[in-house]
Amino acid sequence: MSNRKYISIYFDFYDYSRLIDLIEGFKIIIELFNNRKPERGIRYLIAHRFLESNSQSVARFLLSRKGLSRQMIGEYLGNLQDSFAMQVLQ
Repeated sequence: MSNRKYISIYFDFYDYSRLIDLIEGFKIIIELFNNRKPERGIRYLIAHRFLESNSQSVARFLLSRKGLSRQMIGEYLGNLQDSFAMQVLQ
């Protein structure tokens, strides 16, 4: 096998593995978020680099990700004690 083919197979496998990780990660975040722990879900996403740690990235996720409970989104954004959630709201 030439080096080029080996590298291509490796990257394809890596990309596939990363995709599986993303899918599993999003399943976990939706469960965390929807089961009355939205703050933990957001922290999980940031800690595992599914999201950048800025308010715009989190806001974009909350607006676009299917399967998130609207009630939990409201509770997360309505938490006046959490300064980061307030930044996301703005």
